[in-house]
Amino acid sequence: MLVGFNVPFDWMFVADYFHRYLGRDPFGHSALDLKAFYLGVTGSSWAGTSMNFVAEGYGLSIMLTHNALDDARDQAALFRAVRAELAARG
Repeated sequence: MLVGFNVPFDWMFVADYFHRYLGRDPFGHSALDLKAFYLGVTGSSWAGTSMNFVAEGYGLSIMLTHNALDDARDQAALFRAVRAELAARG
């Protein structure tokens, strides 16, 4: 499953890359949007799901470099933080 912060935006680039160079997208049409996941876990408002606000709430320093690897690492850290909050709630 593809997980990303604003996954509808990222998915189109990832899917295009895989189709061009692999001939298929191993993720298919499965994706989890971190903004929506955060919203569901915390009950925040949609306006409160900006990357800066969410990262700050978890004590993460995320600088969007638009480097694919940097962004992926930052989004993975954010996913782990939201998932940990969900697990802590039981």
